[in-house]
Amino acid sequence: MPAVPAGLLVRRQRDDYEVSKGSYSQEGDGACSLCGADNEWQDESGKGECKTCLAGSRTAGGNVDGKGHKTCSPCSIGHSCTGYHKETACLKGHFAAGGAAKCSECGADNKYADAQAQGSCKTCGAKSEGTLGHFTAGGNSKTRDSCSPCSIGHSCDGSHAETPCTPGHFAAGSAHECSACGA
Repeated sequence: MPAVPAGLLVRRQRDDYEVSKGSYSQEGDGACSLCGADNEWQDESGKGECKTCLAGSRTAGGNVDGKGHKTCSPCSIGHSCTGYHKETACLKGHFAAGGAAKCSECGADNKYADAQAQGSCKTCGAKSEGTLGHFTAGGNSKTRDSCSPCSIGHSCDGSHAETPCTPGHFAAGSAHECSACGA
């Protein structure tokens, strides 16, 4: 009997059957094999090898053992992916656009992400975001995870610092600048 072409499987002496999605067979194989590694997948029937799912994407559609994946899709917003089936949520102070291989730091002292799995960071101290007169905290200068109203007697520019008002000046809570007394 001649060698069986890649992507086909001999079930009976006269009949060839096409290998299903999530599986492959190489030339001469007498059986189908599931795409075995967690980052391997096959979305077409009748193929002789599996494809590799790259970082920034994740596999799906396999069995409970993590084999036989039929899809490779871009990673969800707010998550990182290594090409395997699992998505990892970005931590507070970090973000990721869809299709990211890793999460990025917010990157500036006035930028923050106050929840996990964020697709972007917010700006603290911005009138457009309703945080004028606020300050950041948590993490480090590149991974802030909160934006809070400035304390009474202080001014805040959206960075981590609360600046005390100088003598002869005052500020109510949530102030972005101190005002002169008696003005």
